[in-house]
Order: sequence, then C-alpha cells, then structure tokens
Amino acid sequence: MVLSALWFGVFGLLLILDRTAGSSPGLGLYSYILSFVMLAGTVMVSAWALSERWADRAGVLAALVGVLILVAALVSPLEVAMYGLIAGYALLLVCGCVGALIGRRIEDAAYLWPLTIVMVSFDLWSVFAAAGVTQELVIEPTAEVGRALLVLSFPVPGLGVQPVLGIGDVIVVSLFYSAVHWLGLSLRRLTFGLSIGFGLCLMALFLFQVPLPALAFIAPSAVIALGDEAKPRMKELMIAAVFCAIGLSLLHLIRS
Repeated sequence: MVLSALWFGVFGLLLILDRTAGSSPGLGLYSYILSFVMLAGTVMVSAWALSERWADRAGVLAALVGVLILVAALVSPLEVAMYGLIAGYALLLVCGCVGALIGRRIEDAAYLWPLTIVMVSFDLWSVFAAAGVTQELVIEPTAEVGRALLVLSFPVPGLGVQPVLGIGDVIVVSLFYSAVHWLGLSLRRLTFGLSIGFGLCLMALFLFQVPLPALAFIAPSAVIALGDEAKPRMKELMIAAVFCAIGLSLLHLIRS
C-alpha cells in the first residue's frame, strides 16, 4: 500500500536524521522546512493513491483498522517517537479514507468553491476565535490527548518528533483528490494548487511565528488552480455564505 510505504519510509528516514543531527544555529528552521515538505508530500501522494476506485466497504474497513491502531497506541506505554510513528500512521489512514469516501460523493465540480468557503470559515473560527475548539485545545494545558488526536507529529531533525499538520488538512487533501478523480478533472492542476497552498502556509508560519491552519491556504489554492473546471454558481455561493453566517453565529452562542 502506497500510504503505508510512504509513511513508514519517510518517518523512518527523518527519525534517523534526527538521531544523527547535531545542534547548530539555524538547524531548526531548515529541519522544520524539510519535515513540513516531506509530510505534505506524503499526505498528497497518499491521497492521490486513495483517489483510485475501490469499494466503499474496503475504505470503511481500513478506517476501522486505523481507529483500532490509534486506540492501541493511546493505551500503550510508547515513547514519543514510536507513538508518533504508530498514531500518525493510524490518523493518516483514517483521515485519508474518510476524505476519499466523502470526496467521491461530490457530484458537481461547481460545489467545490462553496465547500471550500464553508470549510475555511469554520476552520478559521475554530483556530482564532476565543471559543474555538482548536484554540481551546491549543491553550488548555490538560488537553494533551485531544491535541494528539488532532495533529500528525513528524520527526524534525535536531528537534525530535513535533506536531506538524492537523488531521483536518489530511481529510481535505484526500477529499479533493477523490472528488477531482471521480469528476474527471485535472489531478495535475490540483497537485500544483495544493503544493502552492502548502508553500504559502509554510511561508506564513515563519512570517507570523504563530500556529496557522493550513486548510486556509491549501483549499483555496486547490480550487483556484482548477480554474474553470471548478467554476462556481452564484446560487451555491450564496447558500454557502448564509450557512456560514448562521452556523458560526450558533457556534458562538453555544460556546460563549
């Protein structure tokens, strides 16, 4: 399986580099760039492989296996590196399959822009709003388990295994690859757009020096790269805007 080979191969390679890397000025910056790029590439290639046609029940079974592996990792006394390896693989498997199953059910390319607007709006609220779920998990000192379930950790040479990418980003990448494949759109244009999005996210991380949602960069870049293939209709855009306004208002009232 492409996903398994990529995850264990790249994780193992970076872990070896981490164990052999010394400390030197500027190492952390270049190491993080390397790990971010390698993880983003692993997620994208895995999502491309999962976009192929397979029975829904196979995806559901694979996701259930991933959940069992994740539970086993959570209850086992694993060291940080081994936990990151096992739990990260389980999260990649579950999120990749879930995203692919959702993506193949998108029946019209015109839905991609409205979907992007909704996903980005709720993700930004979750990260930046005081009552946001992600914000709460980031600042709450007792939320280690929650953070472990929401983020893929990856070896950063010289810095150890560090949280790098959220599971929402993995789901969305897999969703896009699956939708584009099943709708017969350009996978190459999608890959270019996602690559640009990850690159912009990486630049913003170093510019602002605060945690940022990769989804806000990769999803718009993906649909922009698809161009007229994913041209939206005004009706769906208006529905998405109204849905965001009502949904975010309700979330604010419920969690405030």
